[in-house]
Amino acid sequence: MKTLGNSRWSAILVFFVMFAFTLSLSFFAKQTVRERSEFRVILTPAAAQGVRPTVLDLANQLLPKKLVQPSKVSVTTGHRGGIINKTQEPLWIEVATRGFESKHQIDSLNIHFDKVERRLMTPLNPGEGFIFSVDLELPKDKLKENAVDSGVIEIINYQTGQLLAEVPVSIINSHAN
Repeated sequence: MKTLGNSRWSAILVFFVMFAFTLSLSFFAKQTVRERSEFRVILTPAAAQGVRPTVLDLANQLLPKKLVQPSKVSVTTGHRGGIINKTQEPLWIEVATRGFESKHQIDSLNIHFDKVERRLMTPLNPGEGFIFSVDLELPKDKLKENAVDSGVIEIINYQTGQLLAEVPVSIINSHAN
């Protein structure tokens, strides 16, 4: 009879431990949203467009993010279409960066995105969207400065060489010493 009672208490204990673990992962996921800055670009037939500057403030990171990955941040198009082609013709998209001091890479879940070339290997047809992120690893010695890093994300039509859009990015720390 004692083993039956012990196994019930063990099962209850395991349940509560797993519940607490799941809850903490959910909390961490919600808090790490503050590590990202999101932007959206509507590509039109007009000349290259400037997109409003994207600012990421490291002071907005909460304790879990500061403890686990304080120097890793993302600038992303989010999940609502990202780069949207509102022209009447297909565009061959390349994503370039300039000015960032931090190590960074451009990533996309789109299976047609070539990470090495930083290009969408199929055309972005009218009405379609393309989602990507620029993942940065900030230098640890700059995390305590007001201006941590800055640069520009460029959207280029690689068949014509035309600059389609520029997204200025600033990474700051408003709580810097």
